[in-house]
Amino acid sequence: MTRRELVELLAGPFCEEYARRTAARIGASEADIALLYDTVATPDVSLPARVRHAVAFRGAYVVETLYFASPERFAPFAERF
Repeated sequence: MTRRELVELLAGPFCEEYARRTAARIGASEADIALLYDTVATPDVSLPARVRHAVAFRGAYVVETLYFASPERFAPFAERF
């Protein structure tokens, strides 16, 4: 998944079970978790404010969902948190 695809996913329509469904689409690899974290923590200032806010808020929701489902996957990123 690219950063652009991730932004489109996070800024897209909100639905029931959003965080769980989005987490499942993002994947389970360390690279995907790193991309999610970087996308949420480092907003793209060229995006409209509405999109930046959606990415930050929904991205944090997905990070939380992934973390509580499998905290050990976040061990490599503990220093960044």
